[in-house]
Amino acid sequence: TQSRSLYFMTKGLTNYPVVLTGSHVSLPMSARLRLFKTDVTLDALDYVYLAQVNATGGALYMVSQMLHSENAHCLEGEHDVVLGGNGSVGEHMLLSSGFEDYYLSGQYFDSGTFHSPLSGLTYEDHLLEPNKLSAYRFHDVDPVLFRDSFS
Repeated sequence: TQSRSLYFMTKGLTNYPVVLTGSHVSLPMSARLRLFKTDVTLDALDYVYLAQVNATGGALYMVSQMLHSENAHCLEGEHDVVLGGNGSVGEHMLLSSGFEDYYLSGQYFDSGTFHSPLSGLTYEDHLLEPNKLSAYRFHDVDPVLFRDSFS
């Protein structure tokens, strides 16, 4: 088994307004960037919360996922959020009806790797039916905002 690493570097300014450029949403000066990591092995039809946040408000800015499965059936998963509740209680918002749809692609990423200002597929192991991949999605244009909790 070969070990691989993925690194993020975040830079910024202090005391400078942050505006989500695609939606023109201005974040308050008290806004802080938080990173959440989920590392789990799932059985078929299992759900996983990528993040659970209890705060006085916030915005989902970016999602990055890496997966490894025995087959491409894992690409059938939905992305949704629960606002104002904990787990299944609260307002559900469907973000996509399929894994690749969330990353603004389709047909199991049949066009291969891509990069755009909002999303991308940075790695896939098999064209047409990948079972190892990594993808990212920014929520600049369509921010997911919440008041008190998010999961």
